[in-house]
Amino acid sequence: MMNGMIVRAIGIGATLVSIGATFVTNWVDAKKMEEMVDEKVNEALAKRSEEGES
Repeated sequence: MMNGMIVRAIGIGATLVSIGATFVTNWVDAKKMEEMVDEKVNEALAKRSEEGES
């Protein structure tokens, strides 16, 4: 009985850690994408302003 409870607790704990890792990974991926978009927008704006000065 006690072994079953321990195994169940370990299984639930592993599941929760896995869900947490998935959320963190998705959050990091979203931040990387935001950074890339900001960089590309800034590059495009810089290029546009350079073309306007010419």
